[in-house]
Amino acid sequence: MRTRQLWSTSCNRTLKRLSSINNCNSKKCAEKMICSVTGKPVKDILSTFFKDRGDVLESEVKKFNLLATFDECKALAVDTARRMNDYYKDVTEPVTLVALLTGAYLYASLLTVHLTFPYTLHFVKVSSYKGERQESVVFDEEDLRELKEKREVVLIDEYVDSGHTIFSIQEQIKHVKICSCFVKDADAIRKHPAFKDIKMFYGYTPMPKNSWLIGFGLDDNGLRRGWAHLFDIKLSESEVKEFRERLAEHIKGLNINGVDRY
Repeated sequence: MRTRQLWSTSCNRTLKRLSSINNCNSKKCAEKMICSVTGKPVKDILSTFFKDRGDVLESEVKKFNLLATFDECKALAVDTARRMNDYYKDVTEPVTLVALLTGAYLYASLLTVHLTFPYTLHFVKVSSYKGERQESVVFDEEDLRELKEKREVVLIDEYVDSGHTIFSIQEQIKHVKICSCFVKDADAIRKHPAFKDIKMFYGYTPMPKNSWLIGFGLDDNGLRRGWAHLFDIKLSESEVKEFRERLAEHIKGLNINGVDRY
């Protein structure tokens, strides 16, 4: 049995690594290593998050790069909800929201509390099969039949990667719309002929090309799906810093005063 090390050692090593990012001559660089919503330093967020956790080893902590804090993800959800509220402000029948299991559960819960139009929320488990060219998504026959009969259907997923999943779903439900917190490259998806007519609501794009995301609904070999923050395990420190600077500028432009509706 592997023995988990004391958190204090893990914390010190992790914060030492983060300090190498913060020790920048640029004042702007130092300012960006905070949560763009709360202003709390990233090192403090990580210290609190990883303290006394039983689902990560001391030797593993250092590999996790914080890309987006939970509060930043909530801000993106609020902004997406505002745009959906405006789009559906005149609907008279409930919009059918379909969250894909398992990853979308966390994002769906953040999004829906800020929606003000009538809707019904459903959680659907789909199967994915990777062929030679693209990924195919298979719905339960009963679920698919019901969705085809609905007038307005919005598919909720926490992260849109290549767009193959969207294409597979759109082939089965022609009138489907997409809602996601993060999209790897929305511009590239829009340029594809198959996606030109698909309405998309999303929080932020683009994501780093070589990232490997964990947390906020995305699992790590079945684990850590429920981690509140969005992490990466492949990017360099400079790539993480560059992404967080872009994300902070984006969130600043949203003009969201707080992220809680109630």
